[in-house]
Amino acid sequence: MFFLANEFPKVKIQGIDINRKAIKIGNDYFKRKGISNVKLFIGKADDLSKFADKSFDIIFTDAILLYIAKDKINKVALEMKRVTRKAIVLLEHHSEDKDAFGFYNQGNWIRDYKKLFEPFSSEIKTTKLPLGIWGSDWEKFGYIIEVVL
Repeated sequence: MFFLANEFPKVKIQGIDINRKAIKIGNDYFKRKGISNVKLFIGKADDLSKFADKSFDIIFTDAILLYIAKDKINKVALEMKRVTRKAIVLLEHHSEDKDAFGFYNQGNWIRDYKKLFEPFSSEIKTTKLPLGIWGSDWEKFGYIIEVVL
């Protein structure tokens, strides 16, 4: 968020996390740095009810959906679609030979995001992360997934 906020100072950026302490630290950090276009909130991905329909141009995730269990991922996807006008960009564990609702692998859910978001979009692009960026399962499953609404 820091880089986006600096690169696009006129863009309003909001974020959520379930960790109250992380939200406080993040908001304090942005305040100290004089960055006023970022606001962080306590929240869960499967409950975006504090946000109105189509209230964001783009939603971006960074390794968050890999913690969402298969019984909640569809609700999360629907909520993301509801609050987004243009696109959803995911940085997640992805595999096109897996189920849309995912399989559990060493503490993380790996799923086929093309299948999950297919009902919402005719344009979904996946880009494999380059090797050496992150280790472990990211070498095999790390992708950027762009969902155009």
